Amino acid sequence: MWRRRLALSALLAALVWSAVLVVPSSPTFAGRGKSFLGQEAPEIQASEWINLPARTSVADYRGEVLLLEFFATWCGPCRPSITHLIGILEKYGNRGFHVLSLSNEPRVQVERYIHLMERRMTYPIAIKAPNPYAVTGIPHAYLIGVDGKVVWEGSPMSLTDDLVEKQILRIRKWRDVEGRRAARAGKLLDKGELAKAWAAAAKVLDSDRASEADKRSAREISGHVQAEAERRLAWSEALVGDGRPDRAQAVLEAIAVSFKGTKWNEKADLRVAELERDVSVKEVVTALKHVTRILGTLKTPVGEKKREAVHRALKEEATKHEGDAKAAIEHWVEIFREKWVPKR
Repeated sequence: MWRRRLALSALLAALVWSAVLVVPSSPTFAGRGKSFLGQEAPEIQASEWINLPARTSVADYRGEVLLLEFFATWCGPCRPSITHLIGILEKYGNRGFHVLSLSNEPRVQVERYIHLMERRMTYPIAIKAPNPYAVTGIPHAYLIGVDGKVVWEGSPMSLTDDLVEKQILRIRKWRDVEGRRAARAGKLLDKGELAKAWAAAAKVLDSDRASEADKRSAREISGHVQAEAERRLAWSEALVGDGRPDRAQAVLEAIAVSFKGTKWNEKADLRVAELERDVSVKEVVTALKHVTRILGTLKTPVGEKKREAVHRALKEEATKHEGDAKAAIEHWVEIFREKWVPKR
């Protein structure tokens, strides 16, 4: 009899635990936050970022589609939500859909989480960013449309492809601008050919035959290209300040390609040359290349033995460097110092 009771107890316990585990992945499991539906999306004020983006304010995404997600590493329901968002971003990230996450946790804790968990969060994360959204339950998210207004809010798991697609279709097509001549420059801009779009718009502005509508549209296209170039240059400087001159150089090299033949191409080349002449920067870049090589052996989810092996390799590499280069590696040593555990 006691064996039957023990088996029944074990079965009931298993059913209870399975029910608990199912709850986080349920689309109905929603967080709570102040509603801004139909209103202008409030701004965030973040001074520290993981995966530092080129655009760090809500206003920077005007004209495209932005999802603000509130999460924490200790939040069980956030894990399936993160996987869900990564999937949507993989589908629509090249069509004007963006994700910004916000967490109130220490940077190392969040970085440990994103490097040791199953799906890596490659989108930007704002750390301890003051904001008026008053989110008291997570996961919770706000979808912001092209006009800067909140068009949806709720559990990230409830965000559908159809909803994202509907908002993406509202993104402006530059080929539809006024003026036949300017529309040629607009088509190039739609294709992401920034330098060619800039040159084509300049040709319209210099033409005596262009209509006022053409010139008006050409000025708008030129302003858009200029803003994008200057934003990317500012991003590279922010990356240097964040201790990632390796990423800054990559951004500058991309600017030189995207804006070839323009003044921004020249600025990017000059800045790369300056960074390469700075001995301390070169040492940090070299150190971070070693970190990238070590981390390149990781496959998620990261097992405990692998984490320990990476930690040892990083510690050993840190002993080969000094100053800022050593500090850059020690940051990664701290991330892999212990296994990830949820902490509130």
